[in-house]
Amino acid sequence: MYGIIFLVFLIIIIMIIFSRIYLTYMLNIRNERMKITIRVSFWGITFYKKDLIWEPSLSNHLSSIVKQIEEYFDGEDYKKTPFTEKMNQMRKILPLFRRTIYVHTFHWKTVIGTKEANWTAILSGSLWSIKYKLLGMLDTYMNKEMNPSISIEPNFQTKIFCMEMKSISSVSLYKGIQLLFKLRQIK
Repeated sequence: MYGIIFLVFLIIIIMIIFSRIYLTYMLNIRNERMKITIRVSFWGITFYKKDLIWEPSLSNHLSSIVKQIEEYFDGEDYKKTPFTEKMNQMRKILPLFRRTIYVHTFHWKTVIGTKEANWTAILSGSLWSIKYKLLGMLDTYMNKEMNPSISIEPNFQTKIFCMEMKSISSVSLYKGIQLLFKLRQIK
């Protein structure tokens, strides 16, 4: 009797450990309003959902961030900072992501426009190169089970910036715990 209960309990534990946790990430930007939605689900049940919304003061924050980045890279000692040391340590751990995280869906659509056609064309080309660099990183460090959908629609007559991104990825609970232990080694 106790052996059967133990066996059933062991099978349930093994099923839970090798089940997958799904992470759904959605990003919507409309001119200066940005909304990020993050949802974590396990066996179809949503355990965590968070909506983050930034309103029109976003442009002020972005300009201050750009100014801080410019000041940071003006100095010669930026290569010796803790940030770059952390990035070098992260390069050792990035191959673990390839065996751990699966990307099921990746959709990224951008509409960009300025009132000047030449600047719109330059920005569109720059965005294409950025998107394909990021897709290359996604392909290198994560397993994919899909073909990503990316698009850029230039609007040559109006000033607009809209972006929609949706990604669904998953990780098995066991490998996720392993990855967290490896990430905690970075100090």
